[in-house]
Amino acid sequence: MTDEKRSTTRDDHYVIRIRRRPLAAWMGWLLWLLMLGILLEYALTSFGEYEPQAGILAGALFCGLLLAGAIIGFVQTAEGRSKYRDLPGYEEDNE
Repeated sequence: MTDEKRSTTRDDHYVIRIRRRPLAAWMGWLLWLLMLGILLEYALTSFGEYEPQAGILAGALFCGLLLAGAIIGFVQTAEGRSKYRDLPGYEEDNE
C-alpha cells in the first residue's frame, strides 16, 4: 500500500454560505405556493366542467404566477452568489 501525499496547492475545502431568511420571506413563498395550488385546481375543475373560458383564464394566471415566482427565485439565487456581496457598503445600497 502506498502512502500518497495530498497536494497542498489545490483547495480541498468548500465553503457553504447559508443565508437565513426572515419569516416574511417564508410566508411570501408559502402564499405563492398556495395561490398556485388554488389556481391549478380551479383551472383543472373548470376544464372538467366544460367551462373552457374560466379554465383558460385560471391557467394563464397560473402560468404567469409560476413564471414570476421562478424569475424571483432565480434573481435571489444569482444575487446570493454574487461576488460583489462581500464589498463594503453592499447591504446599505440594496436594502
